[in-house]
Amino acid sequence: MTRALARGAVWMMQREWAELYGPAKAREMRVTLHSTDPTRWSREIWDQAFWTVLNWSGPRSGARHWAGGRFTCTPGMAWAGAK
Repeated sequence: MTRALARGAVWMMQREWAELYGPAKAREMRVTLHSTDPTRWSREIWDQAFWTVLNWSGPRSGARHWAGGRFTCTPGMAWAGAK
């Protein structure tokens, strides 16, 4: 995940947090994460960021963010060219 995608994911997660913790706490969490290098985020935040981006507009709608190369989020694609 690029830094730009990580930053965007935080905005996306803020909506989820607002439902869970209320808007004020969600805003506080966003500000904290935006001021923290993403490489220092907890594993829980990274997991939530991944799943939030992956499923933003429906199941696996964000998989294109990880498409390409040998490792992908599209089942079966990682081995499509393997012999």
